[in-house]
Amino acid sequence: MKTKIYILLISSLIILSSCEVRQEYNIKKNLSGEYKLTLDFSELAKNDSSIINKKKSDFDKFNKVINILKKIQGLTNLKYDLGNNDGIISYSYNFADLNSLNTALQESSVKVFNFPNVKIKKGLFGKIIYLRDKLDNVDKKDTKINFSNIIKYKTILSFDRDIKKVKASNGVDYKIDKNKITESGEFSKMFSQKRKFKISLKK
Repeated sequence: MKTKIYILLISSLIILSSCEVRQEYNIKKNLSGEYKLTLDFSELAKNDSSIINKKKSDFDKFNKVINILKKIQGLTNLKYDLGNNDGIISYSYNFADLNSLNTALQESSVKVFNFPNVKIKKGLFGKIIYLRDKLDNVDKKDTKINFSNIIKYKTILSFDRDIKKVKASNGVDYKIDKNKITESGEFSKMFSQKRKFKISLKK
């Protein structure tokens, strides 16, 4: 009996490990661009169709975010997809400049989803600087299983020019592919410390 319970628990953890939170930033030379947030729990939905109803709180948060974003100046082409009961929900928008992006992130990702604050700014010599705070409550221990340890998180920063050089905070694991930086890992580990990228782009 214990063996069956153990196998069931491991199977559940494997399914959960494929759940992913993804934030994507596409920044142009004039500092306008596009942002997209995706919550992907499709693998979980395949194994438990009732998860769509259980995730209703996330749908409610999306509706709240959409109403907030509509009021922020500098945002256009607002789109949202609550999925077709497939376990993938997302929203995206175009931003006119980094100020409108940072305002939108603060009002939506931070205040609604409780993600750490992210700020993107222009540095010296045209560098793009990405700053992300840590979440204080991510390190708190609990006797229950902390599912944030197995949910995946991914940040993707892409540009309309190739990347020349990246200077990142110590311990940050990331990959560069021409004009794109990808940082990925466990949700809790990613948010347990501050992140900083200084990005130099080719002309």
